[in-house]
Amino acid sequence: MCKIFKISRNGYYDWLERKPSERKLKNEQITTEIKVVHQMSKFRYSG
Repeated sequence: MCKIFKISRNGYYDWLERKPSERKLKNEQITTEIKVVHQMSKFRYSG
């Protein structure tokens, strides 16, 4: 696969081991909060 995508094996494994960014963690937190509020509204949306 590395040859197909023209990336080094080391680069691929470095990427695999990388921790999620602050932005990704914040987005996941916001998504979770939105889901909770949606459930609390009994899955209703009034927009």
